[in-house]
Amino acid sequence: MAEISAYTGKYNQFARQLLQKYYAENKDRNLVLSPFSILMLLGIAADATAGNTRAEILRVLSDDLDCDEIANLLCKIQAVLTEGHALSSANAVCVQHTIEDTITPDYPVFLQAQFGGQLFSTPDIISSVNNWVKANTHGLIDKVANDSMKDMLACLINATAFEGKWTKHYTRNDIEYKEFSSSDGTTKEVAMIEDSEREYVENDSFTGFVKPYKNIDYAFMPLLPKKKSVASLNISLKKLDFTELYETRTQERVVVSLPEFKYSFHDDLTSYCKSLGINEIFSNLADFSPFSSARLKMDSIIHKARIEVDRNGTKAAAVTMGIVCAGCAPRFDYKIVELNRPFVYAIIHTKTGLPVFTGIVNKL
Repeated sequence: MAEISAYTGKYNQFARQLLQKYYAENKDRNLVLSPFSILMLLGIAADATAGNTRAEILRVLSDDLDCDEIANLLCKIQAVLTEGHALSSANAVCVQHTIEDTITPDYPVFLQAQFGGQLFSTPDIISSVNNWVKANTHGLIDKVANDSMKDMLACLINATAFEGKWTKHYTRNDIEYKEFSSSDGTTKEVAMIEDSEREYVENDSFTGFVKPYKNIDYAFMPLLPKKKSVASLNISLKKLDFTELYETRTQERVVVSLPEFKYSFHDDLTSYCKSLGINEIFSNLADFSPFSSARLKMDSIIHKARIEVDRNGTKAAAVTMGIVCAGCAPRFDYKIVELNRPFVYAIIHTKTGLPVFTGIVNKL
């Protein structure tokens, strides 16, 4: 756990920059991302490559760890996060059967030993990938590959799924319909869970609360910006550290209104990875020699996620896939946090404080 604790700063930096980048480009769009899933995929990609291709990925993952060390650390994080039954995380490499004989003989063993991952070959890579994704996200994501990817020769995949029930069973009497003001200026009447919680979070930019899940080491932490403007939220995201906020929570009664919502998010991470300095893997200079003797390069990295929050609890899933081809508030006796306008949230692993899923609800 000590090694994980030392990595939380780097992990939160990655989570913060990812959320900030996608909010800057999608100010009226609902966001849900899994920094954990993306980091796992990058770890698998680092192990499948060599030379400068690997070095560029490692510089994003860590300031001082080598490939084996970062792989071991990511696997420790995966093991801790998946203790119990709330979160599952699976890794795989799927290859088109036409390049099966080019796979380095030791690679499948190495993938299993390092990441608990499975390598499988198929004549129909699109269907095989989608079937694997559906099975490993509990059906929340049933399709990530499509016909536009018919030329892919291999793909590296992480699938992460979460399900948690609230500690309290809510009935119709706990639900009120209230207006939610979306980022585009429209308002809509939505179902709100009305309750009180016992842990309050606040910094210069946000107020929020911690809502625990039943019998698991996870909690939902929504954060309401103190200022309503888009510009102020963008500035606030630059300093946001989910772990730090969670660890500085206080024991105070909080009267809360939490909207029910569900949505999906799907985007290509390639340009973002390039902006971080991961370039060679997408070029003809890519070195996939630890994985295959064929000349390969990464075509794109895709991230797809879904979240559902209602009176029963939360379901969330994310898939990250690398496609390989050829070549101050007023003081009261209690706090009030009413999530009736755009807000940020995280699903937090309470033992480590790591945000496994993060997002922004911009409209309902």
